[in-house]
Amino acid sequence: MKSGDFLSVSWNAHEMTVVCQEGLEPHDCIGVKSDWAAFKVEGVLDFELVGVLSDLSAALADAGVSVFVISTWSTDVLLVPGAKLREASDAIEFAGHKLIG
Repeated sequence: MKSGDFLSVSWNAHEMTVVCQEGLEPHDCIGVKSDWAAFKVEGVLDFELVGVLSDLSAALADAGVSVFVISTWSTDVLLVPGAKLREASDAIEFAGHKLIG
C-alpha cells in the first residue's frame, strides 16, 4: 500500500484505535506503535469465501510474524512489524499467494 492511503478508526466502550500513516496520528495519542508494514488483499472478497485470512495468518504465524488485521467492507489489510517485512513476504509467497507492488 502507498503511504497515506489507509485510515481506520474503531472504538468500543473501553478504547479507540486509530491506524494511520506514521506522523498523521491524532495529537495526544497514547500507546503509539510505529514501524508497521501493510499487505492489502486485492479485490473484493465475497462473504461466502472462507479461509483467506486464516491461510494468510497461519503462514505468518508459522514464520513467527505477528499480525494485526483490519477488515473493511471491501478488503482486508494485514499489518506486520516492519522489522519482519522480509519474513512476512516470504511466508505469504511460500503459502502460494502472489504479492503485487
